[in-house]
Amino acid sequence: MSNNSTFGLAKQSYLWEYDRYNIHISTLKNKDFWPFAYRLVLFGQLDSLSNLLSAAISTFPTDLVPFLKEIQSSLSQPDRHSILHPLLAQLKQQEDTKDLVILCNLLLGDIRTISRHAVHPVQIHIASRLYNNTTTPSYASEGGRDLLESLMIGDIYSAFSFCVQHDWWLIVHLCFLFSKKQMLDRSIQVALNDGSMLELKCTDYFTVFYASSLMNGCGAWKDGFYYLLACEETGKLAINEV
Repeated sequence: MSNNSTFGLAKQSYLWEYDRYNIHISTLKNKDFWPFAYRLVLFGQLDSLSNLLSAAISTFPTDLVPFLKEIQSSLSQPDRHSILHPLLAQLKQQEDTKDLVILCNLLLGDIRTISRHAVHPVQIHIASRLYNNTTTPSYASEGGRDLLESLMIGDIYSAFSFCVQHDWWLIVHLCFLFSKKQMLDRSIQVALNDGSMLELKCTDYFTVFYASSLMNGCGAWKDGFYYLLACEETGKLAINEV
């Protein structure tokens, strides 16, 4: 079975959790209306979402109908963000718009909203990349994230800071991975004993430090040398000093 077929079956199984017929008939009276709408967004089913919103318009509070129509019209627009961002600001000033705010945030690729409603961690990554139109989301500099979230939004150096606290093996191998993808663009200044500064590539710095901890802290000399040899010139210099 192909990957596409497997994904299709998985998608359908998650959508079958809901009684779709009754949701379309009773719309807002059905407690599953909004969870089902969110699920459609997360699985990229925007045509189905548009049909669902069309069915619900007549049961919406009159003052919210214009917002609902605006969201629906944005679903077919390539530049959806230019419509939804100002709309979201207006919705936050209205009462009883929590569900519409969540819907807008999902369609804008807000990772915190997606994380709360996704059915699987992988879906967080897929949906945030699908709906977010920036390389690095605007919240990339905010605090309070964890390692997984930092990696998902592409904030590599924040992810490294988490690894430094917990797992040096992981940070070294992430460096190898990101270097192959040419995603590491920073060097690190290291102060030497004589007071001079040495500039090292990010990968070399973390690898040499990890190799040193293996050899001096664990007695794993063979493994330490293996990592040093991966650092080319820097690693050879470190080996000569051992």
